[in-house]
Amino acid sequence: MRRLATCKTAAAALPRLQLLRKSLTVPLVPPRTHHVRGITVVAAAAAAKKQPRQQVPPVPTPRPVQAAEDAFYAESASSFEQLGIIPAVSESLQAAGFKRPSRVQELALPHILSGKDVVLAAETGSGKTLAYIAPLASMLLERAAKKAAAAAAAAAASADGSSSSSSTRAPNRKQLALVLCPNAALCQQVIRLVSSLPGPDGRPLIKACQVSSSTPPPFDPPDVVVTTPGALVTLFNDRGSSYGPQWSAEGVASRAAFVVADEADLLCQGGYVKDLTRLLDAFKAGERRLIEAQVMAELDISDEEWDRVPRSFKQACWQGGAPAMLKAGFRRKSQQQQQQQQQQQGEDGAADTPDSSSSSSSSSARQDAAEERNAAAASTSSSSSSSKAQYGPYLQRQYLFVAATMPSLTKADVGIELQKRFKDAVWVSGDMLHQIKPHVEHVWRRLRGPEEADAALVKAVQGDPDYQAGQARVLVFARDTVTADQLADLLADQGIPNVLYHKNVPKEARDAALAAFADAAAAAGGAGGNVVMVSTDAAARGIDLPDVTHVVQADFATTAIEFLHRVGRTARAGKAGKVTSLYGKADAVLAEALMQYVQEGKPIEECFSRNRSFSRKVKRYGKFVPRGQEGEQRT
Repeated sequence: MRRLATCKTAAAALPRLQLLRKSLTVPLVPPRTHHVRGITVVAAAAAAKKQPRQQVPPVPTPRPVQAAEDAFYAESASSFEQLGIIPAVSESLQAAGFKRPSRVQELALPHILSGKDVVLAAETGSGKTLAYIAPLASMLLERAAKKAAAAAAAAAASADGSSSSSSTRAPNRKQLALVLCPNAALCQQVIRLVSSLPGPDGRPLIKACQVSSSTPPPFDPPDVVVTTPGALVTLFNDRGSSYGPQWSAEGVASRAAFVVADEADLLCQGGYVKDLTRLLDAFKAGERRLIEAQVMAELDISDEEWDRVPRSFKQACWQGGAPAMLKAGFRRKSQQQQQQQQQQQGEDGAADTPDSSSSSSSSSARQDAAEERNAAAASTSSSSSSSKAQYGPYLQRQYLFVAATMPSLTKADVGIELQKRFKDAVWVSGDMLHQIKPHVEHVWRRLRGPEEADAALVKAVQGDPDYQAGQARVLVFARDTVTADQLADLLADQGIPNVLYHKNVPKEARDAALAAFADAAAAAGGAGGNVVMVSTDAAARGIDLPDVTHVVQADFATTAIEFLHRVGRTARAGKAGKVTSLYGKADAVLAEALMQYVQEGKPIEECFSRNRSFSRKVKRYGKFVPRGQEGEQRT
């Protein structure tokens, strides 16, 4: 039995890995809603006005089943250039093997390239990481080219003496993209993707680096900084400025033109949310300070005068800089002085006028005042219309939130919280969000007791036709590290070589395990041989395991979200896959509820819950109650 199996230590993973290497033929990654080509876009700005908050974003209607590959790729765009990506990045994507955009990329890229905040929620394996990396690379390179051209023009103008003192006062800082991930493994995966995009000289088109306690930042900031929220907060609190002012909190905030939260649903809850909230608050405050400083210089406003500026004008400043302030009615110092002089002249003239003509002079004064207001308004309008040439550009940070699950049924859900904080964000969701792909084969087996568990696991692996053909890449999920060690020993004892992947396994062994999958998947004609990995949920989120043919839940997922991420490891990028779920009495309510939703092709969001809350709800009602319908059960 599994529970009586001898549990070897994590260090034993290395010898087992060596054994596996020998067995392989190759050596050991709202509101208003409109549907566009099967994917839902939600403009969240008017959510509270037209629909209840719990309906944001809506779950898309199931689409007719299509061929797996056809359903994955974009329907209308055949190239990344058609979606707005600059030629240099499009060519790099082609060279890296990304020949066509996916359906999710087809919809997300135009919104990201437009500069809008975006919440991208789409099923696992839909190409979400590239959906933000490609436009970020395009915008960073395009902005760098424009800045270089402007600098060259300014240098030429200075050389011939034609430079103007009213030229743009935007700070000359290198912009970067900041990508936040839950853990180091996901950070490394993002860096590998960025580094895989080659430039004309063969080197990476843009540079990326990871910042952590063990990897201090480089002297020169790269184009993309990838880190965890906790590591970045620690850097700011400890010794970030000792690596240079660019690595202080103010330095990063002033350069990070783009902030991405990958696996956003995880980052916005639990132990991550405190650090993420601290960073977002700091970035928002930093944006305001930078814009204020620039506007004060442009409009010649002193610190003391700024303190007296009404808040309505400050809010206009934060939203659109000097042009927005002028449009809101703010008058520059020269206009204020001119108005004061005119008022003084009017008062002096009124004092010299005889009392007998006071009625006539009062009427004339009112007419003159009206003319002055009209002239001032015309002046403001004129200055506002030409302000694009006089003021800015200002730092406008763009926020992207990316996730495979985005609960949005109750006010405590991550989706609702994001909608409150980023009211103008565009929501992009895949048509299979919170659903299981139709080209996944599911096998459900209820165990009558723990004595059946080991035999069922061995049978699930050895009975797999792909395994019998020597072409299987099997991912076995265990509930914790101890159980994972036990399952690995059990499989090895039954003649099934395997590798371990969890936090207690040495990093070298984890890296080799990922490489085993990648090498086997890359081998032509299935020549890579069988690869079996035993893992905790460390491999369920974000980790790119190429071409997993079979997912086996030796221990059933404790939540529907966990189930969705596990199942999402297979059938990625339009390929087929298989899932075997073993469950006992303790897991039966959740497992059989999910089984019904999967068989009916329905989104499983109604099954979302925390582990303890799900158990309490079942105990209270004596059965599974869909999320959001608890109140109906009381009547």
